[in-house]
Amino acid sequence: MDQTTAQQPAAKPPRKKRKTAEDKRQELLELLRERADKRGKDKLSREQQLALYIAGLPERSERDEDMLRTILDAERAAILARRKKAKATQVTQAEAEKERKARTRRLIEFGGLVDIAGVGEYDRAVLLGMLASIPDLRDHELEQMRQRGSDLFAEREAAKAEEKAREAEPQPERDRYGNPIDE
Repeated sequence: MDQTTAQQPAAKPPRKKRKTAEDKRQELLELLRERADKRGKDKLSREQQLALYIAGLPERSERDEDMLRTILDAERAAILARRKKAKATQVTQAEAEKERKARTRRLIEFGGLVDIAGVGEYDRAVLLGMLASIPDLRDHELEQMRQRGSDLFAEREAAKAEEKAREAEPQPERDRYGNPIDE
C-alpha cells in the first residue's frame, strides 16, 4: 500500500434518507393492510377501516386525501403514545422493583440483627414490645444500647477473622478416609 492510499480517510457510509411524513403514512397504511389480512377487517378500529376504504378508492378527491392523511396521522400519534406509555410503565415498574428490593434487603438485615442478638426464640409480641419501647429510652440508655451493639458487632467480626485465620492455616495431608498422613 502506498502512502497516498494510507492517508486517505475511510469513506463514510451513505446517510440514510429521512422518511417524509408521506412515507410514514404509506408504511402505516401497509401495516393496516397486513393486519386486515391476518386478523380480518372487523378487528380493526372504525378509523382504520375507513382509512383502508379511502385508500382503496380508485379515485380520491382532495377531501378524501385530507381525511386519509388526518386518520393516518392520528393513528401514528396513537401508536407513538402507546409506545411511550409502555415505556413509562416499564420505568415505573423498574422503580417499584428497586424500592421493593431495598425494602426486602432492609427487612433481611433487621432479621439478621435479631439473630445476632440471640433473641429470635422470643415471642413476636415480646420482640415487638421491646422494639416499641426504644423511643421511650433516655439518651444515656440509648448510648448504652449503642455501645452494647457495637461491642457485639466487634466480637462477631473478631470471631470471623479468627475463623478465617484458622481456615488459612495449612492443614495436614489426609488419606481418602480423612486420616492425617504421617511422613
